[in-house]
Amino acid sequence: MTPNNPYRIVTVAGADRVEFLQGQLTQDLGLLEAGGALPAAWCNARGRVLVTGTLLGLEDRVGFAVPADMAAAVVGRLGMYRLRARVEIAAAGDDWSCVAARGRAARLPGAAVASHERNDAWFEIYGRRDDVARSLSGRATLAADEWRRRRIAAGLPDIGAAASERYTPHMLNLDRVGALSFSKGCYTGQEVVARTEHLGSVKRRLARFRVSDHAPIVGDRLGDDSGDVGEVVTAAGSEMLALLPIELHGRSFRLGAGRAEPLPLPWDGA
Repeated sequence: MTPNNPYRIVTVAGADRVEFLQGQLTQDLGLLEAGGALPAAWCNARGRVLVTGTLLGLEDRVGFAVPADMAAAVVGRLGMYRLRARVEIAAAGDDWSCVAARGRAARLPGAAVASHERNDAWFEIYGRRDDVARSLSGRATLAADEWRRRRIAAGLPDIGAAASERYTPHMLNLDRVGALSFSKGCYTGQEVVARTEHLGSVKRRLARFRVSDHAPIVGDRLGDDSGDVGEVVTAAGSEMLALLPIELHGRSFRLGAGRAEPLPLPWDGA
């Protein structure tokens, strides 16, 4: 892993890897193809998101690419649920790589690709370093901040240590990015997720903003003349995803010494 890489891969190998993760993560492992990648999250028993990430269909294991500051905690906590499951859980070492680049990727054994083809096409590729390098074929990679900005534009929040266990999946729009399964059966936090979906009781969701004259960080408060109205959940450079009441989406707000101006998400206007 390069020092400035925002993500790290947790790998789960062994005969029971699919069944084990099926009972933990919000995504349906049955949809994960070899060489493919899907958004997913892991919740606690109260339905609060511990971590978000990208689920990876690797040759002999399942990968879960998570914010780098959560990799050790994910390994340790997954190990607590292992019981008699035949799985080996580890944080991938320096022979594994997480990269984003412009264009479309060629798939090779050993790597998993997430393609984003709306407007300016780009892709994420995860796997063993040599396989990833071959797939890149000399293409320029994205710097960490640009990669995270593109994920923000796609509506994909990164829940790391600073925001862990604070939000439900629906607050984070995980239902809109395809990270939740409502048909696969039980998983940790599933009762809360299913009840929220059934009742349609989501009052606050993430909205996207660009900020002037201020560098947003997780936890910053947005405000107007009435006081604080929301908080920053994911930020990269001048762009961010912030949680605020749905009826306030589309408005601009005060943030530090600057202004937060609304930007669209892929499903806006659909």
